Amino acid sequence: MDLSSNTVFSMKHREYCETLGEALKTNTHLIEVKLSKCTLDAVDCKAIATGLAVNDSVEVLHLDNNKISNEGATA
Repeated sequence: MDLSSNTVFSMKHREYCETLGEALKTNTHLIEVKLSKCTLDAVDCKAIATGLAVNDSVEVLHLDNNKISNEGATA
């Protein structure tokens, strides 16, 4: 799934990251998630991390060129 530089995602990144985090908990098909240049921050990373914590299928996650702090990077 590639949402990199997606304007709509960037405008509602908080809401969509929470939804994505929940969806990743049960999704077994996604292997790669690209969220580069989506204005993500630490709160967004924590929301995504909750889903990734129980997801066994995602192998690659692209988060480059966002506003992620050290706190978000360790989520």
